[in-house]
Amino acid sequence: MKQKKVVQKDSGLLFMGKCGVFIDAANLSSSAKKFGLGVDYKKLSRFFLSRCENSFLRYYGPTFDFQKQQSFFAMLNAKKYKIVTKPIKVIHDYEHKEDIRKANFDVEIAVDAVRLIRNYDVFVLFSGDSDFSYVCKYLKKSKKTIVILSTRWRIARELISLADYYFDIIKFKGEFLKKRS
Repeated sequence: MKQKKVVQKDSGLLFMGKCGVFIDAANLSSSAKKFGLGVDYKKLSRFFLSRCENSFLRYYGPTFDFQKQQSFFAMLNAKKYKIVTKPIKVIHDYEHKEDIRKANFDVEIAVDAVRLIRNYDVFVLFSGDSDFSYVCKYLKKSKKTIVILSTRWRIARELISLADYYFDIIKFKGEFLKKRS
């Protein structure tokens, strides 16, 4: 019989085995913003480091030219996050005569999930993008437990059906979500 990899204990979660936590920062931020909340990355780090036998955290987000962001990255680094960034790409939409800013990390997250597959038992993904369905199918064949955290407004049905566990992030208000400042 397969041992459960994620256990709900009291109001929290307990993860069995090594966890790989992959955070699509733009997706998580916009999901939290929908509730008028922000992400407390210090608490998010504590949340997983205290609930997993062994875990690693990977933050995927765009770079800006702000000094404030450099101190934010220093804090992430101090809290044991591996940071993966790239500059925002500006694409001009000629039809609507506006610039669209993009920094999509789906490929980077998928490649790292496969590249690091031997380093975790539980794949934790903070995103609801349907693009992750393909890598989740691969991870399931590799006997990985899949945990998806998103909101019901930003998650693809395919991901919910592939996940061993799906949690709406609003459940974690107070754990690692905070009022926006």
